[in-house]
Order: sequence, then structure tokens, then C-alpha cells
Amino acid sequence: DELHDELLDENTKIMQQLEQMQIEKEAIQKNLEDATARNQALQKENKSYKQKITEVLNDLRDAMTHQFKEQSDKMKEKLLASIARNKSLQEENNALVRTNEMLTKQLKEQNRKKKITVRKWGGGDIY
Repeated sequence: DELHDELLDENTKIMQQLEQMQIEKEAIQKNLEDATARNQALQKENKSYKQKITEVLNDLRDAMTHQFKEQSDKMKEKLLASIARNKSLQEENNALVRTNEMLTKQLKEQNRKKKITVRKWGGGDIY
């Protein structure tokens, strides 16, 4: 009877640990989903900036063809600003990719930790 109570107590502790790990797993999963959504938004924004860069390059070519020096200088400024913004977005995107990888690693680690082994009185293992 005492052994039974001890096993029940141990089982209760393990169930509480599993519940806590599930909560942590869900939090990590939510962070991963948020980071993924932000990453997708940045990729969409990045695509938009790439399109704007293409447009600016085309405008620049036209301005230079018509020998409008003042117009050409303005287009160069826009191009440089777009390139700088694109680079910034790419760096933020890369950081999010690293965050995604870290969160995925944490999630895998949490899943690995969930495999708790309980030693049974008298030998043998319960999984």
C-alpha cells in the first residue's frame, strides 16, 4: 500500500512535469509560428523592394539615355536608398532564419526531454 502511494506520487510528479513541458512546447511553437509569419512578411516586403529597385534601375537608364543629369542623380539616390533598405531587410530576414533554427532546435530538445523514464520499484522500466 505504501509502495502504491509512492508510485502514485511519483506518477503525479511526472504528469505535472509533462504538463509543464507541454506548456513550454506550445510557447516555443507559438514563437516559431510568430517568427515564421514575420519571416514571410519580410520576404514579401523584400520582393516588393526588389521590384522597386528594378523600376528605379529602369528609370535611371531612361534618365541617363536622355542626358538629364539632375534626374539621374535623384534616381541614383533612390536606388542607393532601396539597396540599403533591401540589405537591411535581408539582414533582418537572416536573423529570423537563425531564430527559426534556434526555436526548431529548442522544440526538438523539448520533445526529446518529454521521453521520461520512470524507474519502477523492484527493477524494470516504465515508459
